[in-house]
Order: sequence, then C-alpha cells, then structure tokens
Amino acid sequence: MSINTLLGNLAVNTKTARTWSLDDIFSSIEMDENKMWKDPVDGLALSVLQRKHREYRHSGFNVTEHEHKIAAQIRDYYSKKIVVKNLKGEKLSKFRKDLSTYLANGYTNEYPEKYRGMIYKLPEFYYYDLEIDDLRNNANSENLQTFIGVKKLKLEKKLYRSVASGSDYQFWLTDEDNHLYSLSIDKHNPLLSMFESLVEYPEFNISAKFLKAVKDDLQFYKIVNPRLLIL
Repeated sequence: MSINTLLGNLAVNTKTARTWSLDDIFSSIEMDENKMWKDPVDGLALSVLQRKHREYRHSGFNVTEHEHKIAAQIRDYYSKKIVVKNLKGEKLSKFRKDLSTYLANGYTNEYPEKYRGMIYKLPEFYYYDLEIDDLRNNANSENLQTFIGVKKLKLEKKLYRSVASGSDYQFWLTDEDNHLYSLSIDKHNPLLSMFESLVEYPEFNISAKFLKAVKDDLQFYKIVNPRLLIL
C-alpha cells in the first residue's frame, strides 16, 4: 500500500543573506570599476583558503603551494570553458564576460576592485561545476521530452548552491535509462529534512511534471509540482 506525501512548495523563496566570518576580506558587492584592489598574495589563492576555512573549519590563514595550485586549476578550467563557448558562438553572461577579462589580463594580487565578489565565489563555483561535469559525463541525454507522470528515481548527487537570488540544495536523480532529473529546495524550506530522509530509500516514485531543460549543454528534466510516493 502506498504512502502519498505531498511535498508542496519545495522551492519556497526565503531569500536569506549568506554570511561568512571573513567577509572583511572579500565582498559580494560590486565596487568602483576604476579602483584597483591589492591583496598580499594572489587573490584567487586567498579565496581558495577562505573556502577551506568555512567548509572544513580550517584554522590556518597561510596561503600555501596547495592553494596556489588549486587557483591555477581554476584559471585553466574556466579559460578552457570560455574558449569553447566563444568557439560555439554562445553569448556570455555579464559574470562570464568579467571572468573572461579577469583571466585574460592575468590578474593575481592586484586587480580591479569590482572583481572582488567574483573572485570570492570562484572556488565554490569551480567545485560545483566539477560535480555537474561528472553528471553530464555519465548521463543519457537522448529522447528527452516534457511529460507528466510517475517515475521511479534514485539519488545521484545532492549539491549546495548559493547565488545572488538565494541558497538551495539541488537533488540530482536518475531513472532506469540514466536520464537526469533535478529538484531544487530552498535551504530554509521546513520540508527539506523530510525530503532528505525520504530520498535515502534505494529507489522511490515521484509523480510530477517533468520539464525538459538544458543548461550549459547539460540536458535534464526539471521536476515541477512533485508528489513523492513511497511504496
């Protein structure tokens, strides 16, 4: 016998600012476009250390060779990504235009102040994008068409995303044909913990509208108005 659980309003908009203990180092506010900012070391390497501090409660504040290595990997990753987009003739967002300029000019410890917020967020975006790349490489993107119905799904990844509009958790799911499905739940939604406990099942059925979506060449289904059915 089925237990029908209406999740409802999973993406409720409770825009709450995300703050860090080291916000005096970086700011998400866009600054004076003509003013230069100077860090004691490579600003991107410092941002890598900042992420380590908040993710792993790392207590040290010395930028080491490890942080410089990750910063170099981030620069290489996004330089190649932007080259591919340019070759495809894709229009770049304002963020990616700024990122392209930042990378092309080879800025390290001295750069326009307006890039501080972008540099602050780059390591977080980088690790998120690596997870998305992994999903893209293993997904089946054939024969995706919007439909309404019931699908048996299993959880592949749970990713955290923080952007200007808010913070949420993205649940990436797959079906028996390895098609990707995405469901986003605001981090402050009171139903988040309930959904997290339910998706611990090896498989579960979701009744919803499954809307075909494409983002950065990743093809998937966006789950709309879901009902979770536990057998």
